Amino acid sequence: MALKEDGEYYTHFTFTENGKSTVRRMHRLSVQTADGQIYIFEKDKLPAAMTFDSGLSHTDKHLGTLLGLPRESVPTTFKDFIPGARDWVYVIVGIVSVVLLKAVMILIADTY
Repeated sequence: MALKEDGEYYTHFTFTENGKSTVRRMHRLSVQTADGQIYIFEKDKLPAAMTFDSGLSHTDKHLGTLLGLPRESVPTTFKDFIPGARDWVYVIVGIVSVVLLKAVMILIADTY
């Protein structure tokens, strides 16, 4: 969970490069997944600490470590089960594509 001081939530961010460390507070974290979705973590949803290491000693290794990143593995409310707007757009585009493809196939079959 995020750290809290004077009513303000933050995460402890440490960046280390070639043995030199810099420590900062981060109040907002944006994460983009491989499928393009962007997740924004703020307030009490932030991880407790993050470390990023780079430099000669970390060549070809991972560059970031997130500790305590909040993640829900199972939807807990009915709202979580409802597909989002993007999902519905994909469903509608898929149905329209199939119907149009079938119509084109019927038109092609009628010409012969």
